[in-house]
Amino acid sequence: MLRMLLIFVALGSAMLLPKGVAAAAAKTTIALTTTRIAGADPANHNLTDSLVALLELQLLADDSLSVVERQQIELAMQELALSRTRSADESLQLGKLVTADLLVMLELRPSDKKTDKPSALLRVVEAKTAAIRGITVATDVEEASLEEIAEQFARYVSSVVREPNTPTITVAVAPFESVGRFDRLRPLELGIRDLVTARLLAFRSPVAPRKGTRNWATYGYALYA
Repeated sequence: MLRMLLIFVALGSAMLLPKGVAAAAAKTTIALTTTRIAGADPANHNLTDSLVALLELQLLADDSLSVVERQQIELAMQELALSRTRSADESLQLGKLVTADLLVMLELRPSDKKTDKPSALLRVVEAKTAAIRGITVATDVEEASLEEIAEQFARYVSSVVREPNTPTITVAVAPFESVGRFDRLRPLELGIRDLVTARLLAFRSPVAPRKGTRNWATYGYALYA
């Protein structure tokens, strides 16, 4: 009887222990990557590098997230010979190689007008399926606003991670198919694709948006682009 009691106590202790372990294991692994538009202003690349570094610090401060080291991501991209303007299939390869749950993809896009400041687009994508969990955009990006944007983006990523991942209808936004198209039309094609994606994603603001920032989050759709 005593032996049975001891076993029960031991089992009870073992059952209590995994709760703390489970809490630690419940972290969502994030791989933070950047994409670049061919022919973009080199100054935008510097802004992108600064913004991604600040965003990484913000994400590391979130106890519910585990962030893959950027050096590991760079090595994975080299191994897969991936370009920074990668497709969804290539993103899946990257996500599997770095064993991430979500890919957080940051991209700085130039304005149509040369006098205007660029905008920053952030996508949260499921690494296993390439389904877009959410998109947020910050306009008027400049050196002075990078910290504020990084903080806003980090809050957005955290809100997406905490959303219940309910069953969804899968919608695919196919790329443009055109024969002999000019490369200069590629940014326009990408812009239209993202506008269609944004319209399909239900509009809402899960976090208090920064002025000049728009948020889209999935609601009943899982999108591929």
